[in-house]
Amino acid sequence: MRMKKRDVLKSSLAALALGGPVTALRGQHYPESPSESHRNLLLITADDIDWSCLGFMTGQEGITPNLDRLAARSHRFRQMRTSSPICMPSRQAFMSGLRPHRNGGNGFFAMNEGTPTIASRLSDAGWFVGATHKISHMLPASSFPWNFKAEGKDRHPELHGAGLDLIIREARAIQTLVRQLQYQRSAPALL
Repeated sequence: MRMKKRDVLKSSLAALALGGPVTALRGQHYPESPSESHRNLLLITADDIDWSCLGFMTGQEGITPNLDRLAARSHRFRQMRTSSPICMPSRQAFMSGLRPHRNGGNGFFAMNEGTPTIASRLSDAGWFVGATHKISHMLPASSFPWNFKAEGKDRHPELHGAGLDLIIREARAIQTLVRQLQYQRSAPALL
C-alpha cells in the first residue's frame, strides 16, 4: 500500500506528539550557556479537569478568566491525549516523552533512575527549572533537578470557599520564584 505525502506527514506529526517533547530533544545540540534569545517556558498541567472546564477550550466562559487571558497569547496543544488514566504516570510520560511501560513509572511509582525529562534536559542546558505542587509525584529526583520547588498536597476539600490561606502560600511561593528569576536573567526558565 502506498502512502500519500500528507498521510506520511500526519503520521510523523502524530508520532512526534505521542513520543513526547523529550524524544524530540534527543540528539539535539544544546548551547553551553543560555542566550538572551531563549524564551521562558511555562507548562501548566492540571488534574481532574477536561476541556469543558476551560473557557479558552470552548468551555463555559468566566470560570477561568486568568487562564483564558494567558491562553489567548500562548501556544495551546489542542490535540493532546493522555498516556495513562491516572495523574502520576501521565505526568511522567509527558515530562519524559516515554510511555509509562518504557519509563518505568507504571502506577504511582518513580520512573527508572536516569530517565531524561524536559526538566533535566533544560537544566543540563543551563535553564532555571522550578515547579510547584505534586513534587512528590515527579520521581526520581535525578530526572527532576528543580532549582526551586514548592510542594502542595492533595485537593484541600476542607478549604473550598475558605482557601485563602492556601492561595496566599502558593502566591508567595510564586513571588519567590519570580524574584529568583529576576536575579538570574541570563538563564531562560522552565516552570
